[in-house]
Amino acid sequence: MKPKKLNTLNFHKIMLKNFKKMKEFQKFTKKLAENFLKITTF
Repeated sequence: MKPKKLNTLNFHKIMLKNFKKMKEFQKFTKKLAENFLKITTF
């Protein structure tokens, strides 16, 4: 029972890390898209 609890905790930690990475990636892609739009409008 105890190791399973530990595994779920680790799983949540990993998911949180991935989620943070995804958020950063979304910010990055948004910036890229905005820059691309700026370039194309000129």
